[in-house]
Order: sequence, then C-alpha cells, then structure tokens
Amino acid sequence: MSDTASIGAEEVPPAPPAPVVPPVVPQAVPQAVPPAPNAPNPVQFSLTPATAHGGILDYATAAGRKLYANATAKLEDDQFDCVADDLYSFLKALKDRAREYGWDEPGVGILSIPDDPANPQEFKSLIESHGELDITTIQEFEQSYIQGQSRSAQDAAQLYRCLMSSISKEGKKKILVWEDQYTVDGYGSGNLLLKVIVRESHLDTNATSASIRTKLTDLDRYLPSIGHDILKFNTYVKLLVDGLRSRGETTQDLLVNLFKGYMACSDSEFVAYMKRKLDYFEEGNTLEPDNLMKNAAEKYKTLLQKGLWNAPDANEEKILALQAEINKMKKSNQKSSKKGSKKTSAKPAKKERPAWFNTRPKESELTKPRKWDGKTWYYCHPDTGGKCDGKYRVHHPTECKGKAYRFKASTPSDNAKDTKQSKKRRGEKPNDSNKKRALRLKKSLEAATADIEDDSELENESDDE
Repeated sequence: MSDTASIGAEEVPPAPPAPVVPPVVPQAVPQAVPPAPNAPNPVQFSLTPATAHGGILDYATAAGRKLYANATAKLEDDQFDCVADDLYSFLKALKDRAREYGWDEPGVGILSIPDDPANPQEFKSLIESHGELDITTIQEFEQSYIQGQSRSAQDAAQLYRCLMSSISKEGKKKILVWEDQYTVDGYGSGNLLLKVIVRESHLDTNATSASIRTKLTDLDRYLPSIGHDILKFNTYVKLLVDGLRSRGETTQDLLVNLFKGYMACSDSEFVAYMKRKLDYFEEGNTLEPDNLMKNAAEKYKTLLQKGLWNAPDANEEKILALQAEINKMKKSNQKSSKKGSKKTSAKPAKKERPAWFNTRPKESELTKPRKWDGKTWYYCHPDTGGKCDGKYRVHHPTECKGKAYRFKASTPSDNAKDTKQSKKRRGEKPNDSNKKRALRLKKSLEAATADIEDDSELENESDDE
C-alpha cells in the first residue's frame, strides 16, 4: 500500500527562496578636502607690490612709472641737511624704503654688498654696516652691474634719485663736490652716494670708534648744550650707538653713561626721578638702556605737558620772595624820603643855562656835543637821530627813548604777567633752560636793589633837562 499510495500522490514543488534585501547604508556627507601641503599657489606671494616682480621693470607702462615715482620720492617731509644730529632718523627712513622696494634683501638687493666682490660669499647691509664697508669695496661692487640691463641697475638708479630728492640745499652743498666719488662711468650710484652722505655727515670721518666712545662718556656735557632736551639727547645717543654697531663694535658702559648724562639735567624733579631709577639698578635689578631712555622720554613729556618742566625749586622761590620784599622796602623808603625832604629842606636853585641851550646849532655843529655844568650835552632832534623836538639832552640822540621814557625795574606783578602766551608772542619757548632762568632771576634781583640809585640819577637828569 505504501508503494501504491506513493505512486498515486502528487508532488508538491518546493517554495521559492526569500529575496535578499541589501542593508541600507547611510551615504557619507561630502567633506572638504584640505589642500596638500606645499601645494603650488597660483598667486605669487610678496609683502609689497615692488617685490612681487623680480624681473626688469617696464617703465613704458603706467604701473612701471608709478612704481618709479614712489620709489624715488623723498624719504621725509623735512629734507636732510647732512648733519650728525639727524642722521639716525634719516637712515631709519631709508631702511623702511629699502625694505619696501627690496633694496636690502640679503644676498639679492643692491644694499647687500659682499665683502669680496670677486668672490661673493658673505654680504653686509650698507645701511647697518656702513662703517665696515670702505668706498673702494663699494665701487668694485657697483662696477659689476651698474651698466647692465638688469633689475639691479634699475634699483641703483631708484636709490640714487631717492637720496638726491631727500637732501636739502644745505646738504647738497656738502655732497655735490664729491660727484666723482659717487658716479661710475657717468652713472649715479645710490650705494656710493649713501656712503658719501654718511661720511660727510661727519660720522664716518670725525667720529672714529675712539671718538664715539669719548662722546658717550661726555653725555653730561652734551645735555646742557642742547637746552636739556631729553628727546634730542636720546636721538644723539642712539646715533652714537649705531655708529659703533656699523663698525661691528658695541659698548658695555651705555647704562652708566646714560645716568651720568641724565643727572646733568636742569630740572630737579627729573633728576630726582633718575636717582630713583639708579637706586633701583644698584639694588641688583635689571634695567636695559632702551627702557631707561623710554622712561626718560615719557617723564620729560609729562613734565612738559603739565607745565612743570624747569619750574622754580624751593631755593629759587625764596629768591623771588626776597625780591618782592626788597621792592616793598624800596617803595617805603621812597615815600619816607619824599616826606622828609619836603619838611627839612627845599631844592637848591637851578643854575642859569647858557644862551646856546635853547638855540638850534649850525648845521656844521649839529652833532657836536657841548659842555656845561660838568656834563656833556647833545642836541637831540630827528635830524641827529633822536626823538626829542630839538633840545639839548645828556643822552646821545641815537640812544634817545623819547621824552616820557623812564626805566622800570621788574616787579613780581610784571613777572606774573610773563605768561606762556606773552612768551610765544616774543618768540620764546614756554620753558627756558635753567641757565636762562637763573640769569633772569639774578637780573631781576639786581634791578630791585639798584632801583633807588637809578631813580636818583634819573631825577637829576630830569632836573637838568
């Protein structure tokens, strides 16, 4: 039965396999791909427009002409007189221009000069090391390129014209006589011209290394010679230090010399401030010369702005007070003497004057003096250079002040009126130097003590007239 049943049964086909569904994978968000390191940049990088073009400049284009005009413009508004006091700022301005136009690029720029032009291995900046590069070395270097058709020749011409535009008429008087030394085969050399300018500004000739060091030790004498101007003093010091650096030398005594110079200042408050700085340094604290000069400049500016620079100290105020007391005593004595003279005695009778006294002299004797009463008399009239209306006077006509003129000694009230505004109208500085101030006090005090004698002499002359 099993065989019969198996024969008669129908076969059932197998079920189809289940479809395979692929897993859903989230798509990745596109990420920015960072540039590969050191990938070539289609734009050539440069710090200034002039250095972006390393080849020959086309002056036939507007861009080329504009670049030339800017490169050759004068360095500063005030032209350089070729004097040592302004050389520091002049070289700093030139350094900025050289950096802008690539003139000082090491080993490439025209201001980068090799020690041995025949074997250029080591280079020195003419601006920084002008004391180490002699004019012969510079001439040899200039001859190697200045006549060629190259960017260096163009830069040399730009530098030459820039320097000439930056020198004043007074400066050119010192420079133009050396034309044969700053030209090469008829071409003006910017490098040679710069060397001559530095030399004729006396730093390269009169200021050798030894004399520069001497000047640094004499800073206490230099400060009074410039009216105790701290800003000018600092510039002078930097110029001397740069002069040593240009020769490959340094100074180890700069801080000591700076304190020595600052202590010679006329302003007592500034000196006290410097003494505190000196105490701080002597206690073992670190103090750099540049920081000391910066602090000195700030203190100087502050005192100027507050109107306290060279203000009278305690001793000078005592002198002013003494002057005021003397003036009071003088006025009191004058009043008492006048009262006493009225009560005790009368003035003696005047002598009778000679006939010529009230007569105009002959033209031939117009300027001839006459003697009377033990005095010399002059005919004072505009014809003789005087201001009187034809009178014989004891003063010379050229010294005539007019009939109403009387000398006056200065008083405290007069001094009080001597404000900054009145000084400006007279062309004086608001802050005189200590020397001038002391002289003014001395004269004022002398005038006060001598006033009584002066008044007596003037009264006698008035009686005679």
